[in-house]
Amino acid sequence: MKNINIKEVTAYIRDNISKDIKVGTVAKHFGYSISHFSREFKKDMRVSASEYISALKIEQSIKSLAEKKHWKTNFFLQK
Repeated sequence: MKNINIKEVTAYIRDNISKDIKVGTVAKHFGYSISHFSREFKKDMRVSASEYISALKIEQSIKSLAEKKHWKTNFFLQK
C-alpha cells in the first residue's frame, strides 16, 4: 500500500473542518481503509487523525467566539 500524502490530507481536513468530517470520510476520500489511514496518519503526525480533527474544530470554535466577542464589543462601544 502507498503512504498517505500528509500535506494533501491535512489541507483537505482544514478545507472541510466546518463540515461533519470524520476519519472514515477522509480515508475514503483518499482511497484508504480506515485502519491503514489511521496508522499512517499517526506515524506521520504523531497524533491520531481523530485528535487532529478535534483540535482543529476546537481551534475553529475559539476563533469564531473571539470574532463574535470582538463584533459585540465594537457594536456596544459605538453606541
